[in-house]
Amino acid sequence: MPQDPEILTVLLEENLRDLKANRKPEGYNREGSMRMIFPISEKVEFYVYSRTKPTDVARVAEQLSRVLQKYRLRHGIEWDRLRAFVQEK
Repeated sequence: MPQDPEILTVLLEENLRDLKANRKPEGYNREGSMRMIFPISEKVEFYVYSRTKPTDVARVAEQLSRVLQKYRLRHGIEWDRLRAFVQEK
């Protein structure tokens, strides 16, 4: 996360404003094993992707859901919907 707490607050406010206006948030890129992926589409949606522990995805998804509930943003969670990283059999 950004070192300066003020930068984090601004990023959160901007991203929440975008979500409330039914727009995709700009986000914040950082190094790490977890990613939020926002596909280019007409819908406002994102995927949580882990390069290491798939079990962390459930924990992070629940935490994100609580944040969205706190700000009264209607949402749903669908599991195993990320097709970009699925290996073809």
